[in-house]
Amino acid sequence: MRGTFYTLEAAIAVAMIVVTLVFFFQRPLETLELSKANYKLRIYDALKISDDVGNLRKNALDNNATAIESELSSYISTYLNYNVTIYNKTSNLTVVPSISSENIITVGYFLAGKVGNYTPKEIRVFMWGFD
Repeated sequence: MRGTFYTLEAAIAVAMIVVTLVFFFQRPLETLELSKANYKLRIYDALKISDDVGNLRKNALDNNATAIESELSSYISTYLNYNVTIYNKTSNLTVVPSISSENIITVGYFLAGKVGNYTPKEIRVFMWGFD
């Protein structure tokens, strides 16, 4: 009888340890949101670098979203989908993507134009594929 109780006690102890380890090593939900925030920062920084160099402003004034996308490709993971859309004061100037995913992040970057050419533009980067 004593051996049965020791075996039962050991089984309960092992089960408690396994449950504790599962809860301890379970990935918290905040990690997903933090990674999305990191992607937003990474995209914004990439847009800022491109603007500092002068490429972003030129491509935005030319409504060349494809060139902006190609500049962003080195900053975005290959398994994620992204699209760049350019807007002016009243409407979009490029094609708005048709996205079937519900898990999307968007980063907006505003430009005022060049000296003597005030044409405000917004560059929006849509990113999805986090599932």
